[in-house]
Amino acid sequence: PKADSKTQNFSKKYSGSSMKSTRVLLHSTETRGWPGYGGGASAPHMTIMPDFKNQKVIVRQHFPANRNSRALRNLSGGVETNTLNIFQIEMIGTCDAPTRDKWKKSGHKNFIFMPDAPDWYIKGVADVLVWLKTVYPEFEIRDGAPRGWGRYPSTYGNSKYRMSGSEWSKFKGVVGHSHAPENSHGDPSD
Repeated sequence: PKADSKTQNFSKKYSGSSMKSTRVLLHSTETRGWPGYGGGASAPHMTIMPDFKNQKVIVRQHFPANRNSRALRNLSGGVETNTLNIFQIEMIGTCDAPTRDKWKKSGHKNFIFMPDAPDWYIKGVADVLVWLKTVYPEFEIRDGAPRGWGRYPSTYGNSKYRMSGSEWSKFKGVVGHSHAPENSHGDPSD
């Protein structure tokens, strides 16, 4: 939805596999600016930046919705993480309270702390989900986490929120990086 698909488009460098985006995984970047993603080696499908002045979001699309992205860890011989019809969205901000506190102490005022994200930012993320549903009607906009969402750092590592390979293969809806098997990150928090 009105995404900039030119500035950080990595699809020529990493063509990926064909897929149907029927599920969504949310990440938080743990930054205040646009990540470089190693030139695309670890990029999601889209990144959402807060525009505090206008209280809206700015969206960059890195890969088309019908090709896989690369933001999840994917172990050899394990479940498919990046290629199992998962549309990945990075949200610029942090889920880590000490990082939030460090940014505040450094005088930064305009950043997103995921547990306290403003309504206009959440609406911007929701608009992307609605757009994806128009492209793939079988995508269900619903919570796909089998054991809910937790507050970081309780979501880090092998937490109770992390899905098994079987759960990952079957889930529908929207989950976070904290739910993906073969991964340890705990973002984006609740």
